[in-house]
Amino acid sequence: MTPHPTVQQSSLPRARPRALPFALGAAMLAAAMLAAATLGARAASAQDRFTLGSPSRTVAEAQGRPPMVERLRSQGYEVWRYGESWVRVSYESDRVTGWWNADGTLKVELRAGPDVTRATAFAVGSSGDDLVRLQGTPRGIMPNPENGLALWRYGNAIVRVALTDGRVVSWDDPARVLRARCASSEDYACATADAYAGRSVPPSSAPPSNDDPLSGARPVAPPQLDATIRFEDEGADGVLDGDEHAEVRVTVRNRGRGPAYGLALELSTPDARGVELGGAARLDALMPGDSATLRVRLSAPASLRDGRLLIDVRVRERNGFDLDPPRRLDVTTRAFRPPRLVLDGVVVRDQTGDGRIAPREIVEFRVRVANRGAGEARDVRAELRLGPEVFLTPDSPRRAAFGVMRPGDVRDLVFSAFTNSRAKDFPVAVALREARERFDTVLVLPLALDRPIASSQVIVERTRGGETPAPPPLVVDVDTGVPRSRGANGNAVAVVLGVERYDRLPGVSFAARDASTFREYAVKTFGVRDDPEHLFYGIDADVTGTALRKLFGADGWLARRVTRETDVVVYWAGHGGPDLATRAPFLLPADADANYPAQTGYALRELYERLAALDARSVTVFLDACFSGWTRDAGQLLAGARDVAVSIENPVLTNDRMAVFAASAGNQVSSAWPAMRHGLFTYFLLKGLRGAAESDGAPGISVAELDAYLRREVPAQAGRLDREQRPQLTAVKTDRVLVMP
Repeated sequence: MTPHPTVQQSSLPRARPRALPFALGAAMLAAAMLAAATLGARAASAQDRFTLGSPSRTVAEAQGRPPMVERLRSQGYEVWRYGESWVRVSYESDRVTGWWNADGTLKVELRAGPDVTRATAFAVGSSGDDLVRLQGTPRGIMPNPENGLALWRYGNAIVRVALTDGRVVSWDDPARVLRARCASSEDYACATADAYAGRSVPPSSAPPSNDDPLSGARPVAPPQLDATIRFEDEGADGVLDGDEHAEVRVTVRNRGRGPAYGLALELSTPDARGVELGGAARLDALMPGDSATLRVRLSAPASLRDGRLLIDVRVRERNGFDLDPPRRLDVTTRAFRPPRLVLDGVVVRDQTGDGRIAPREIVEFRVRVANRGAGEARDVRAELRLGPEVFLTPDSPRRAAFGVMRPGDVRDLVFSAFTNSRAKDFPVAVALREARERFDTVLVLPLALDRPIASSQVIVERTRGGETPAPPPLVVDVDTGVPRSRGANGNAVAVVLGVERYDRLPGVSFAARDASTFREYAVKTFGVRDDPEHLFYGIDADVTGTALRKLFGADGWLARRVTRETDVVVYWAGHGGPDLATRAPFLLPADADANYPAQTGYALRELYERLAALDARSVTVFLDACFSGWTRDAGQLLAGARDVAVSIENPVLTNDRMAVFAASAGNQVSSAWPAMRHGLFTYFLLKGLRGAAESDGAPGISVAELDAYLRREVPAQAGRLDREQRPQLTAVKTDRVLVMP
């Protein structure tokens, strides 16, 4: 990939290389073709002529093979040379976008389309069809997508046509060869033509240079160039790395009163250090008040070292109105650092949930790829390679584009696959391709049939700056391998609620995930039967104020299912909020308004009283919510909530059958833990229920053990998140066993 224009002998047909990262792109090059479509220009029906938008094969059929093709990749087009004439062909669309018929050898023709009038002259705003009707096929057409104009050349005259709608914008007519008229006395196009006509020296009628269609253009008023310079590298970090391509983008603005002609952006450096600078980028004309961006590519060698590169930036104008003073760009350089793409983990979810992949079983895979090298990986693409007995489901992608992967970045590829009945193994690999072939690699997934699926590990990368934790693990430990109780508890009833998305309030990060995971613990660890008679599960829009009243009302869903032998478990993840007037705490359902908690929320006092009134054997409540007026992400839930402290206790909690675990004190935030994709309190709650809270050696996890574990772990991790959070327990009898994992 070279930043210099490439000149080569023609060899048609030719293969099209892939688009370069810094090429102009189809959107800009298509602007010139849009002009042809808008103008309604028509070419002769026979293939002995070509026109704007003709495919390159039509040019080849009409003109023959070009003796030479100049490929200007950084500009996004090719120039086909036929003697002194040339044809411009879009590098991406392979269609004609312009020409210069210097010696009359080109078989090119424009025909007027339907957008014509009977006018005997064109003016500003006239259609291109009228221009073709009055003036015929132009000698040259040079599109300039940067300023949205195409320059049509008739002898020494130039007509500027908008690429957007194909209408005349202005013209220069020093020899008065155009059939043009002024639309008003202030028409800039006519003022320009009059300035030409009024010169003391008669305009030359000699044809312009064959190499430069605008060589005959002379200044009518002084242009004044200004420039803004940007450095764009492939890594988008403003540093030129070894073995990296970059681009200097100079936006030139004409602040003068006259047009600027024949602009050329030139780069040079007093110490190239092996960096290759592209050739000059050119612009045919720049009108007063207009701006255009010129681009020059540069390439750094792999041997580049840490340091600085000084680049002199000059914009020259044909008539001497150069950018003054020239600019200097100071670029930081960095020695080449290779990437290293590795397999960072695989998560497997099988249909049966037994932790094994069976033949004919559809299995979902999440494959994580990481860059563990010191340098960035560019244009990374992944492709699955499957054994002959392995098949993807129709909705699974075989390929994925990961783009740029900086050191430490990870990307996940998710797909589902299955084997046939003949399969003896599960061969799957991920082929990774990088912009530089030497960094391509193939990662073989450690999969097998009818064997236990290995769990992933969390990796910590050590760098010079200390210890940098790896990205969040693919598998959060509390989400898998949920422990089962020693038997189902037919007398247990659970209500599990999580509100992550609110109608009028900020969301609660991971609340739906919290509730979904706790639901699994309710069934497997607490032994609650997984049916509508024993388990009520609701998230987001299901959890309204009306739903809460139906659940916990005097004759509600819960009261109708409780007997003296019933163990009740209630879990809530979502917003809580205070009434600023009374400082009473409320649960806020999905349709709540935090400014009116008494009217749209559910009072925590009422919840406690309803639960205490149940004639149940035990009631255990877990509240992952705060009531201070703040969100999990430390955002303010409602105006005026700062420093509000509420009490979440209630006299009815002296009932020795009840235990309430709250995530935080009344004036604290109940935080999220993004790395584990759970609320901080919920993560350690689940961790404790798995067995981490067990401390006395006796079977089961008691209320006291879980409380001690939460009071130890949650504040410690909250401190590492720069938060303050202390879980609260309200209970009389703390030796009660909650679960028997």
